[in-house]
Amino acid sequence: MARIVWITEQFGRGGGMAVSSRRLVNSLRDRAHSLNVLHLIRKRDADGNEGFVFEDLEGQWTAINAHDDLERLFFLKRRAMEGCVLVGFGGGIPGYLAALWGKWLKTPSVVMFRGNDLDRISHDPSRGWMVQFAAERADIVCAVARDMVARIEGMTGRPALFTPVGIIPERWRAFPSDEETARRLRAKFSPDGRPLIGIFGHLKYKKGLPIVVDVFQNYGMGSHARLLAVGELPGDMAALIDTSYPPFLAVESFVDRESLVAYYLACDIVFIPSFYDGMPNVLLEAMVCKRVIVGSRAGGIPDVITDGQNGFLFDAGDSIGAADVLSRVLSFSPDALKNIGLNAFQTVSTQFTASHEADILESAILGLQKGT
Repeated sequence: MARIVWITEQFGRGGGMAVSSRRLVNSLRDRAHSLNVLHLIRKRDADGNEGFVFEDLEGQWTAINAHDDLERLFFLKRRAMEGCVLVGFGGGIPGYLAALWGKWLKTPSVVMFRGNDLDRISHDPSRGWMVQFAAERADIVCAVARDMVARIEGMTGRPALFTPVGIIPERWRAFPSDEETARRLRAKFSPDGRPLIGIFGHLKYKKGLPIVVDVFQNYGMGSHARLLAVGELPGDMAALIDTSYPPFLAVESFVDRESLVAYYLACDIVFIPSFYDGMPNVLLEAMVCKRVIVGSRAGGIPDVITDGQNGFLFDAGDSIGAADVLSRVLSFSPDALKNIGLNAFQTVSTQFTASHEADILESAILGLQKGT
């Protein structure tokens, strides 16, 4: 059994990072490892104050507004961290603290890069040094995409570990009620029966929103299919939609995770046109729902998709390529699309499960404890 301190800014029911963080923590706890979560939160109270607050509950330490007083955390919990494996979930502050405190306490450290923490923070002159520090000094450095592994190895000259994201397939099983809801959603969002293409998640720039606009408005996809956007839109895009609502577009801003299965099932294609990415949960969730994916060759997407077998790929940032692939997929027979969806399901349910994800991380942690 390992003793682990899990340092993270993402935990709980929020976005993809938070969901992944909780999933891994629960998986390791289910395997009888002792694990304390140190959750770093920025938050104002009702009066607008941003004072330091530390809550010490069994299995979780919550540090509110500790980012400007991180040394206090170290001296508060240094004894409790001695002899533990320190895991920084994210290559910014969590990864930096895991690597730094690991050296100070002479205890092993693991840093897990997930996406923005490498791509965005590395390009921030005020914070990029944290990425370099963590990547060079952690005992094990993990990344969710093979291209990220290669970049980290290029930065450090040291091997990095490919730790693909996993999901729990059983939680995405479709019930008859989901299928009935999906039929109603299709009738609502595509009343004329045109194919429905879905984009999901926090629809920010890196997720390729400009490619979506290009494909539908400038390359004619809007005349062949309808677009369903499920998730939070940036303010400027939301304002544009409010003033000029395209006839091919429908937006559902707030859909809880428990209802997402029906939205996936309602779509003929799930479109993931990221400019850069980690390994998005949407990719695996849609595949385990047997949806056909058209995704860019960004981040971990090509680690999961074999073009033409369990989904389709185009070069990141290539609007013309994306439009061509979507048009080609829309010309396929229903049986051909069904087979692609079945292959997608098989890929995720055998190779990208939460159990597989935890196996890799657990093996690395136990190897550190044994000094291997």
